[in-house]
Amino acid sequence: MENTHFKNSVLRKHLNPIIIQWIKNINKYSEKCGSEDALYWYNERANVGILSAAAWQCGYFSLEEFSAEKRTKSKENKYSGRIDLWISCKNTEYVFEAKQEYVSISQRATKYEEKIERKLKSARKDAVNSKEGNQKAVGLVFVVPYLPCKEKENSESLIQEFLSDIRGINYDFLAYTFPDISMHLSWDDKYIYPGVVLIGRVPRRTSS
Repeated sequence: MENTHFKNSVLRKHLNPIIIQWIKNINKYSEKCGSEDALYWYNERANVGILSAAAWQCGYFSLEEFSAEKRTKSKENKYSGRIDLWISCKNTEYVFEAKQEYVSISQRATKYEEKIERKLKSARKDAVNSKEGNQKAVGLVFVVPYLPCKEKENSESLIQEFLSDIRGINYDFLAYTFPDISMHLSWDDKYIYPGVVLIGRVPRRTSS
């Protein structure tokens, strides 16, 4: 189960090929490792690396985790920091700042939309402080849902409910993959980690 959805035609043109390749990378690794491992369940840094690799595979240029000057909220002062990801594609430069959030999608889970919204807002703010000149700022959140192994029989309906809920989040693009083999993926035989969702938001959305 996988899909991409864009609310912005420019972002779709530039980023959709990269995100489709990101999905392919995750699925290929899952097929290789079976239910023993997944690219997405480590940390933010690992997930950024998969997206960066996807950009190169699409013929674009990318750099991740590099030193740069950032601006404060007032824009008057700068400080040294690190940028999560820079991608150059189709004569446009994008600066991405990313967060990661693990959320329970069990039958008793509540308020995961609020947690994701907060992370997305924070990522977008960081991206604005990181960009220079005509670079485009994008905030990203990698969302890794999990559910108790005892609810495995209801996993498909719980995932569908989760995806329906997060479509109400204020985003510019959303993509996800839930590889079939990952429906059995568990760290400690207590929870299943069936897939990953990537949510992106730019500072000012244009509906086109």
